[in-house]
Amino acid sequence: MRIWRRCLSGLIGLVLIVTAFVVYPVSVQAETLAVVTTVNDPLSLRSGPGTNHTILTYIPRGSVVTLLDNSNPGWYYVRYNGTEGYASSTYLSIVSTETGDDFEAYLTLQGFPESYKNNLRVLHALHPRWIFVAKRVGLNFEDALAAECAVGRSLTSYSYSIGSELSFDQGAYNFDTNQHVVYDSGGWVMASRELVAYALDPRNYLTNDYVFAFMSMLATSAENYEGVAGIAGNSFLSAAYPEGLKDSAYFATYLDAILAASRDSGISAYHLTSYILQEQGASGTELSFGTMPGYEGYFNFLNIGAYKTSTMSARERGAATAKSKGWNTPYQSILGGAKFLMDGYISAGQNTGYLKKFDLIADGGYYNHQYMSNIKAAFTEAVKLASAYHGVINYEYTFEIPVFDNMPETPCPKPTATGSNNNVLKSLSVAGQALTPTFGRYTYSYDLIVESHVEAIDIAAVAYDSSAVIAGVGTVPLAQGSNTLPVVVTAASGTTRTYTLSVYRQPGGSPSPDLPLTINGAYNIGMYITGIAPGTNAADFITALGVQGGDVTLQTASGEAKSGLMATGDRVLISQNGEVKLTYIVVIYGDINGDGKISTVDLFMGQRYILGISALTNEQATACDINRDGKVSTVDLFMGQRHILGIAAIVQ
Repeated sequence: MRIWRRCLSGLIGLVLIVTAFVVYPVSVQAETLAVVTTVNDPLSLRSGPGTNHTILTYIPRGSVVTLLDNSNPGWYYVRYNGTEGYASSTYLSIVSTETGDDFEAYLTLQGFPESYKNNLRVLHALHPRWIFVAKRVGLNFEDALAAECAVGRSLTSYSYSIGSELSFDQGAYNFDTNQHVVYDSGGWVMASRELVAYALDPRNYLTNDYVFAFMSMLATSAENYEGVAGIAGNSFLSAAYPEGLKDSAYFATYLDAILAASRDSGISAYHLTSYILQEQGASGTELSFGTMPGYEGYFNFLNIGAYKTSTMSARERGAATAKSKGWNTPYQSILGGAKFLMDGYISAGQNTGYLKKFDLIADGGYYNHQYMSNIKAAFTEAVKLASAYHGVINYEYTFEIPVFDNMPETPCPKPTATGSNNNVLKSLSVAGQALTPTFGRYTYSYDLIVESHVEAIDIAAVAYDSSAVIAGVGTVPLAQGSNTLPVVVTAASGTTRTYTLSVYRQPGGSPSPDLPLTINGAYNIGMYITGIAPGTNAADFITALGVQGGDVTLQTASGEAKSGLMATGDRVLISQNGEVKLTYIVVIYGDINGDGKISTVDLFMGQRYILGISALTNEQATACDINRDGKVSTVDLFMGQRHILGIAAIVQ
């Protein structure tokens, strides 16, 4: 059911919320809560009461912590996101959260998870007229996170990012030039998975300022010139409207034009002002002043269509868009951008700053309709909005707060380490053995079969960054049968990347010379058994395999007895006198999902693998490499499509 925001019907008395609270001695009870009131983000959480103790983590301004002890003068012992430590009491304000049964029942009725409730209790205590609505998005959090980490989708400014905020995932870094790949003009590079997780997690916005990321973008009667001016501050928007333009007689300042565009489009003037500053900066750009060479006299305040191409910079592309739409005054640009937002985003359900950044709306497909790539944009815009509403902070506002399925138990922490995030391996090898597939820096799973007499293997690995620490290398003993050996690379920032070796040690050694074992060669036998046509029955496979001097047993990838069609991932066990002598894995090229057939389901799995949304096992990745060039690409998907359409069959 859609919740309509209630319009303000009259002037309400001004209520100021003081954020720099005076701290008095308190009797700490269970679940006593406090708000971080630092002026600058963040507050240090330390291992002991004093600045000489180690910093365990940082707590963002406005966050809620649980007080556990207040016996150390000047320091509180608190819990934040599962970590306990000491924080300066100067920057912690005790908040009474005796909300009553009605509010608790409301939170439960809305369906807010427990991990949301402490912060909502604090916000309710500070602003009892605010309304919080749980917006079930119907998406698994980890799936959404993987999608938002896709190449080029979530960016951060290289110049203003610390080491743990920068990604080293595939497509993010050029190891030949030792530079991060720039995806937008001005040095915008891929954000780390940890930074994307922090920005995607709605619980990190449940603070006095950031919660405005969940406020509707529609205009309200509470908005006025003073509020717009408060957001604009000393930026270029506070200047006089340019003279000599066809509409300059109607506006004294840029802010007048923004308010007029808000009235004409229905979008909040406060949102428009914060968006413009987000896109143009405090000093403005060529798109703010209509001075882009070749496109003089055209304006694009909201950077509509301003993205980098192979032939144009983002600003050139934005200027070309402005010219094509006839935006030859600031007002026309602001109004045109506002209508673009209304028609393309708000009307589609992306009606908050958070949803403008993260497309969680099913219509049109998830994740692909996002207004900006800046991963921090929803935070910075929310702070600007909060400042605009400061004078009317206790009016009745509605905040639509997303709730994902299967969320982490605690909010995803903000990356704070300054060290490099580079935890990528340059090489990985096993002495005297060949890994399958061959090593690739972004290939994380490898298979190896060794003879029974091999009791240990020597694993060697080299990281690109000499400051990274590698665990799991050296001489590693093997048990008979399956061995799972992780090689974990820890970056200087503390993030980890795991490469896994699945080593199978033959349980019975080589076939006994006095009991010859032969295979007639109907199929290709190496690390995998290939050459099996899709739709081959298990009994027919055993007959065609033609084993003499031994017995054949078939298992599924999960170890169950095999029947029906042969499929990618099946295990072939060859025994003598009840003892397994040889084990092979089946690969049918094109059969990625392991059902023994080639269909559009397989193409979909391959596409998600290429986009980095989901992973494949080694045998699945091998089955997806239809053209056998050692990598999975759109060429393989094209060959699979031609097979399904009956144009050209996949050669097994």
